[in-house]
This record gives sequence, structure tokens and C-alpha cells, in this order.
Amino acid sequence: METATQERTETLLVSVIVPVYNTAPWLRKCLDSIINQTYRNLEIICVNDGSTDDSASILDEYAAKDARIKVIHQANAGVSVARNKGLDIAAGEYVSFVDSDDWLEPETYEHLLPWMDKGADMVCFGIEGIKENGEIVRGEYFILPASGEQISNSRLIDETNAYIGNKLFRLELIKQQKVTFPAGKRYEDAVFFYIAAALCRTICYVPEVKYCYLQRADSFTNGGSYQNRPADICEILEILYLEFKKRGLLDRWDDLYKRVFLRFYEGFVLTIPLSRQREAKKLYKAMVLRQGLHQRYKGCYPFHEISRYSFLRSLFFWRNAKTRLYKLPKFVILRVEETPEGIVRRWFWSGR
Repeated sequence: METATQERTETLLVSVIVPVYNTAPWLRKCLDSIINQTYRNLEIICVNDGSTDDSASILDEYAAKDARIKVIHQANAGVSVARNKGLDIAAGEYVSFVDSDDWLEPETYEHLLPWMDKGADMVCFGIEGIKENGEIVRGEYFILPASGEQISNSRLIDETNAYIGNKLFRLELIKQQKVTFPAGKRYEDAVFFYIAAALCRTICYVPEVKYCYLQRADSFTNGGSYQNRPADICEILEILYLEFKKRGLLDRWDDLYKRVFLRFYEGFVLTIPLSRQREAKKLYKAMVLRQGLHQRYKGCYPFHEISRYSFLRSLFFWRNAKTRLYKLPKFVILRVEETPEGIVRRWFWSGR
């Protein structure tokens, strides 16, 4: 195995892009996990995004010790710009993204090599959330939907987490199709992932390998203003729709966009307080009408609900996002179901 791996390292280069911003306390562990990989043929591109702590000096220190490390220093412009800068100069067959407070298991790329050798368009591997106290968090979101090589389809992509760290992308595909991260946007991973996935023919899943994701209390993912997220998600959904439209992907991946919209709408709008739902739904409605989604997906939930949203209705109806039930207090319950023929409403008395 060692001999075969050594032979392949001469031909298959993996570009590892590490955006860095004020992560000095964790940066050494991250870099050590990459430079000590058993698979040696790596191009490690570290983009210092205007850090004000010791991150820049740590990067320069490591670059002086390991010739595989390339360091780019730039003024603070955000993680998307940093990753795009890395993509500009990446020269490997595959590209991987590692956040500077996360780390990899020593044999990560070696275990993924057989799937890269097959020419997979994307390789997804496992992910393990780890709190700062060392507690391991295994969330349902990170469970891979399959194992081994799969033909890309809407259900598979929708059930795959949109996180970038536990993915390898064939760089030629990314560069030819000019897939980039949207600058200055939150949830930038989602745009990159769904566009890249829609362009893939085959996706390989390797759940045995784990990306170690540090769940810091002060990170945006685990903190910040949760109630402001629906506006960010609405913006990402519009960017994604326009990208699909521009690239001619809508006809083939129509069902994928509907699935993604539904997942984000139910997860980020219908789980917040009702007072915030009203504001969020107005944003969504403006976007749905602006892009004509209520016509393209006529009769489909949730586009139908959003386009017909009214303040009075929201005062009287309570909605359960899991069961898709609407309840008019003390009187009736309405179940809304999506069928091939469109939206079906089933009313029945609640008995109360």
C-alpha cells in the first residue's frame, strides 16, 4: 500500500486552501494536521485575510519550514474572497478547503485517494463536530446520505450537507465552470456547494474519514443573531436561483432548487418567533415575486404559501414546520400537501 501510494503522489496533486483570520490559538494545530498528512503531495495555500493577531507570523513561520506552503497576505475582505484567491492560484487535480480552526485526521487524503484515482467529480467524507472542551457532537445534518460512488441526483445532493470542509472537488471542473464563493455573503458555502454539485456527474461518499470541525461558541455558525438569518438565507436562495438560471441548470435541477428552498424556508423562517416570521416572509415574498418563482413553481409549497402570504392570515393560523399543519385555534386543522397536481388542502375538525 505504501509503495502504491508513493507512486501516485508523483502525479496527483491536491490543493488545500486555508483561509485565515484571527485564529492564532488554533492555527498551529490546523497546519500541523495538514503538513503531517501521510499523503504528501499537497499544495497548501494559506490566505491571511488581514489578521490582527499572531496568525500572519505563524503562517510565515510554517512556510519557512515547509516548501509546500504558500502564504498570501491581503487586506481583510472576508472568507469568500480569501477562498477565491486560493482558487486563482491552485494547480492541483483536486481542491480541498480547511478552515483555520479545524483539523484533519493524519490519513485523510490517503484514504480518499482511491476515489480520486477513479476521477470522481466530488468526494464527500465524514465530519465530526468537536466543542472547545473536547466534547464530540454528531449532528444529524452531517450524516452522509450514501456510501461509495453515486450518480448525482437531486435527492442525493439535497440530503448532503452543504459544508465545504468535508469535500474534495475536481479542480478542473471548478475552474472551467468558474465556480466561486459570493463575496461578502453569509452561507457562502451553500452557493458554491450546490452549483458545484449540480455540475458533477459522480459523487463519492466516504463516511469512514472524518473532518474535525471545531464548534466555537463565538463563531457565526454557533452564535450571532439567529433571528437575522432568514434575510441572509433569502439572499443566498436568490443568488443560487440566478446562478442556476445563468448557467442553464434550472431545467435539469428544477427539483433540487425546490428542495433547497423548502429546506431553508422551513429551517430558518418557520422556526423563529411569529413576530419575526412576518418580517421574514415579506422578504421572501418580495424575492419570490421579483424572480417569478410563484409562476415557475405554480401551486408548489412553499412558493404558493409565500406568494399568498397576508398579515391577517398569520394572526390566526399557527403552523407546525415538521407536520405541515395549520391550526385555527379551537376550531379546525388544515393539512397542506404537495402533490403532482399541485397543492391539496385537507380540513378536519380538531375536536376542541
